[in-house]
Amino acid sequence: MSRVATPSLLRQAPRIWVCRLLFLYQSDWRLLNAQLMQQVDPIHEFEIGRWPAPGTLNWAPPVFDRILELGTDPDMNSFSEPIGDGKFNLFERVALHIPASADWLFNALRPYFDRRRPPPVSYASFLIGRCLQRARLRRLGDTAVFFATGALPTDTRHITDATLHALGQNPEPFHLIFLAALYHERQWHEPNSVAANSIGNAFGDACSQFQKRDEFNASPEAKRASKENHNFFAEIYQTIKRHGHRSLRPRDLSWQAERTTNLIFCEDSSDFEQADLCVSLGVATPLWFYLARLITRFWKGDRPSREESLSALNLLFDQAACDEGRWKKYDLISPAVERASVEAFFSREAALNRDPDYPRKEEIMKFTFGIPPGLCSSVREFVAERH
Repeated sequence: MSRVATPSLLRQAPRIWVCRLLFLYQSDWRLLNAQLMQQVDPIHEFEIGRWPAPGTLNWAPPVFDRILELGTDPDMNSFSEPIGDGKFNLFERVALHIPASADWLFNALRPYFDRRRPPPVSYASFLIGRCLQRARLRRLGDTAVFFATGALPTDTRHITDATLHALGQNPEPFHLIFLAALYHERQWHEPNSVAANSIGNAFGDACSQFQKRDEFNASPEAKRASKENHNFFAEIYQTIKRHGHRSLRPRDLSWQAERTTNLIFCEDSSDFEQADLCVSLGVATPLWFYLARLITRFWKGDRPSREESLSALNLLFDQAACDEGRWKKYDLISPAVERASVEAFFSREAALNRDPDYPRKEEIMKFTFGIPPGLCSSVREFVAERH
């Protein structure tokens, strides 16, 4: 994807957002302006053309028309109430009416437009974690994948390839955000490697498919407004390709201890972490494992046999998300929740960078012993008592 760099590219995200809304309203500008500017009706559920009652249609100002033309950011408390006094955040209000519209502003990818200082690689890990949480999936550990690559190489490769393919089929904003984060993560660990390039190509292909959606061809206004879509996504792609490997290493030891880079994602079941551990023990034994015994259904002795590790691996592979239909299932998120989580992430990053005493003893202990988060709280306590 070639790059056309201009500060105005950030204005394209609001245009993409309006194109989606305009498509839902079948290109009826008056109805769109009349309904989405109104406050949420506490009694009636939102319904296009019915609730909130649009009235005569001619009373509402052409707010969305102007956003499409000028690329004005709707995520600001600067829009005047259509009835009465006061200001409100248009993006948040529309998300209350149409929750699925929130991803279409691509707020999560804004940091990738700062060429002087692209986001740290831990931000990519943060986005991946948020997407997996919304999809209710878990990522297989890299040690487990190392075992899988040796034990079931064909199946491992098939799941990896199928996952990338599924993410690029009829993509929605959620999938583009996820692929961009995966690309940044792999580009940082293995710059311009075959694995990194395959994810980058998947992201580029998904962006191309996204631009062919009906939202950008449903009306003359949408066609005109979407001319810069290619450059918008090319900017993100090229920022990651050229600068992703230069992102600073995070100081957060938990990120260094828990990072993974593979493309195998499984259902978030209650025994996922024990199954993942059983597979991982087929390769190496973490230090903490010698200090505490786990009671689990995945092995009978002190540690699993190869057959028991293979059995756990087959169970995880059966739960792998590698088809298009599964990746279309994810939870919606409100702008307020997304904003709070992103702000919390960058606040923590800034605090760690300013803290001269970090990392502390307990953080070093967790990093050294590599205890999986949430696997067994008693193991953490057991190890902590002895150190």
